[in-house]
Amino acid sequence: MSIHCETVATETLDPRLIEDMWTLFFRHYTGMTRDVFEHDLKQKQQALILWRSGQLAGFTSQRFETIQGQRVIFSGEVIVTPEARDIGTAHFFRNWANAVWNKCDWWCALSAGPRTFRIPHTFWRRTTPNLIGDETPEERELRHTFAEFVYGDGYCRESGIVKLPQPYTLRKQEQQMREDYPMDDYFRSVNPGWQEGDELVSLINLHPDNWKPVALRILKWKKSP
Repeated sequence: MSIHCETVATETLDPRLIEDMWTLFFRHYTGMTRDVFEHDLKQKQQALILWRSGQLAGFTSQRFETIQGQRVIFSGEVIVTPEARDIGTAHFFRNWANAVWNKCDWWCALSAGPRTFRIPHTFWRRTTPNLIGDETPEERELRHTFAEFVYGDGYCRESGIVKLPQPYTLRKQEQQMREDYPMDDYFRSVNPGWQEGDELVSLINLHPDNWKPVALRILKWKKSP
């Protein structure tokens, strides 16, 4: 079995690969149409494609913007098949990290469920909102500004929630897989409508000092020849 990840410009994606990406997305989520999926993909500049033994095993997409002098990355949903979630996730994260290391100042992340919400807290020392509730006024304003730049009126400053024009939700079997994750209760308290498609916006500082050792190890990890 071989696993590897590649970064591809979205404008060069093969139609057959887009078909497979849609099939994988539809396996995990319900509520989105194919047209909206492809439109969203076109708004991104890059896609990370995870392969397992020559088969599509996961993907996400990336949008890079400069907002008020700040370099910001916005990511689409991260989808990895259960069979590839161990070593495949490491490949995935390493490619993602290499794309932002010293190239982006902030990550404006959406969380569709407890599992995706956990990712930033796993790899970075500080992310907001958080359990401590110590977000600074400057961080809060940046989070609002970045989210409004991309999601417009779909973003609510008071709740920090994005309501997409066509909300999509995890299928029941995927929701069950995401039970009992760390910070699960906190996520559900700040995004009570997540099972109806509400997305919580998080802000992550991508300065090198904010990366946890586990993230730095994966970033520097090299595949054995």
